Amino acid sequence: MYIFGGFVASERTNQLIVYSFKSSMWSRVKTQGAQPSARNGHSACIYNNWIYIFGGNDKENKKLNDIWKYEILKQEKTEIKIIDDATFCVPLE
Repeated sequence: MYIFGGFVASERTNQLIVYSFKSSMWSRVKTQGAQPSARNGHSACIYNNWIYIFGGNDKENKKLNDIWKYEILKQEKTEIKIIDDATFCVPLE
């Protein structure tokens, strides 16, 4: 089970944590590449060995409108660039 972001000691974080049900242990995932900002209130899902993270609130409680993907096998995060034009509607909240 993977958990990204949220709060640690009352501060927003951008940590990615994994829980192993087999060993009953938590561990922090060390990732390569660019890193998303610390956030809470975001959405996340897993699809085909990728974790997708959308939006949330940053340290100033500003709403974020970005999408990140994390490749589980390579342990690498990448921002997905959003095309903002008439053919692609980006959610704002």
